[in-house]
Amino acid sequence: MPFETNGITYEGFIGSSRMHMLVSKNTLCEKRAMEAGDEPFGTYGQPSWSGDEEQLCRTLADAVRSGNITLTEVSSLLCISSRSLQRRLAQRGTTFGEQVKKVRMQIAEESLREGVLSTDEISSLVGYQNTVSFMRAFKQWTGMTVAEFRATEGRTS
Repeated sequence: MPFETNGITYEGFIGSSRMHMLVSKNTLCEKRAMEAGDEPFGTYGQPSWSGDEEQLCRTLADAVRSGNITLTEVSSLLCISSRSLQRRLAQRGTTFGEQVKKVRMQIAEESLREGVLSTDEISSLVGYQNTVSFMRAFKQWTGMTVAEFRATEGRTS
């Protein structure tokens, strides 16, 4: 049964008679969920992420661009536990690493098509420590080198 104290609405408590931990609604997650059109946290922290792939891609893209691309960080942004995120991705036949790779590839291709950033800048943008590693990964993703991709897309290196 919800109750309010110090201006915070609490959904209940967990613990024994020696230790109680108050469980509050996470207003940041609730706000993000509502902005994304999802249901906010329900009683006792039901996750707000409905499994929407577009929401996951947006969150991953933001995390890649910020350089904070860990399972813990992304699951926190989605207002879901790390284990639940892994489980839901597994149910779809994918992994967190595969999704990160997909988003990195999309950002790289988009940036190369725009033709504004150098290969070094794009490499850094998608989270690679050095350009050689990025170029090797890009060739694995697309089957072509960065220069070939730029030429195909009408841009020069």
